[in-house]
Amino acid sequence: MLDRTGEIKIPQFREIEAEPPVPAKWKNKISAKVGDVGSIWSRGWHTGTDFAVPLGTPVYAVWPGTCLYALDTKGREGMMVKIRTAHPFLGFIDHLYMHLSAINTKTGKLVKPREIIGLSGNSGTFQKNATGSYHLHFQIQKGGGPGREFLAPKFK
Repeated sequence: MLDRTGEIKIPQFREIEAEPPVPAKWKNKISAKVGDVGSIWSRGWHTGTDFAVPLGTPVYAVWPGTCLYALDTKGREGMMVKIRTAHPFLGFIDHLYMHLSAINTKTGKLVKPREIIGLSGNSGTFQKNATGSYHLHFQIQKGGGPGREFLAPKFK
């Protein structure tokens, strides 16, 4: 998104404490963070946190919630899971797990924290065109549509 001067406008991101969505040995293998700037992202900045993990790494639900969908988008995101959580201070927040190689949950299922919901991969057209590398794209958002707020995870 550009401002009136043609510069990329990067919003301020509220932090939210979270467990990492990958095993402990991979929690510091972050290849891109929320707000990183780059021309490969449609907004001009990154909307999530990317973990550079090997193919088939377990992906955990960060918080309890209801799986809104678990599907292959056949688009940029590839195989993905979206979970909605009632956060005590922020209200409803959604956490998304993208570019999976396998999905281990179902739409409508109540998931528990640290439950394996999928395996990392490189699915999605964005992966094929931009990076091609195996990773998990983990995203947290409040609200939907163009006005949604992206949140920055602070991992424990």
